[in-house]
Amino acid sequence: MYSERLRCSRAQRRDAQAFRWITDQLGKVAELLERGDTDGLLVMYHGKVVHEYLLEGVPAWRTHGINSASKVFTGCVAAILADQGKLSWDKPLHQYAPLLKRTGYEGVTMQAALDMQSGVVLDPMAEFFALGQHPDQGREPAIGVTALTLSVKKGGGKAAYAPGCTDTDAVGMACEQVTGKTMPELISELIWAPIGAKEDADMTVDHFCTPIYNGGMCATLHDCRTAMYTWCTCPPLVLLQLQLPAEVNPA
Repeated sequence: MYSERLRCSRAQRRDAQAFRWITDQLGKVAELLERGDTDGLLVMYHGKVVHEYLLEGVPAWRTHGINSASKVFTGCVAAILADQGKLSWDKPLHQYAPLLKRTGYEGVTMQAALDMQSGVVLDPMAEFFALGQHPDQGREPAIGVTALTLSVKKGGGKAAYAPGCTDTDAVGMACEQVTGKTMPELISELIWAPIGAKEDADMTVDHFCTPIYNGGMCATLHDCRTAMYTWCTCPPLVLLQLQLPAEVNPA
């Protein structure tokens, strides 16, 4: 009994120290928010919101670009599709998305891509194309999935960890090909509805109207909170049977 109380006491002290650290840091964060172009911030600790900031004039229902956190949603969709038998972790992605043939992603598995170990790099000029800054102004900028056609494979087999946006793009393309649905439709059906999101999310697309799988998702602060808390408390593959606690997503 004494040891149990001692453990509880230590846990409470640790939580109190962590909470004090968070509140101390918020003063420094406020300075960054004033200088930066940040319109929203939400801090969650043990499932509870301890701080929320919205730029003056920004409504709570406004969506915010979550950039590379979009990769989490694409990866979660892929995991669910693999659990349903529609994708395989070990099969080459080009078997699902023929457009990936004769690119650096030919032969790369979904596992390697999601682990950021594809070994694929873009052609040196691809970044200029993506930004529309190539000296040849007559060429269309290659962004999103189009940039995959400029990719090349370095070496064979699974490569060292090297974060890259096109890895997620290749997985997203495979997800759409095997289902006949767009990534926004898949996220809505497999994630957004099951977690009980309160507002619609948005998805940025390239100039060919292809979703930016690696960084195009936009969502409200509280829907992001619900999604992130969900992933911290349950495996992605149980999303379709999910029942969230009322304090996380009240009716």
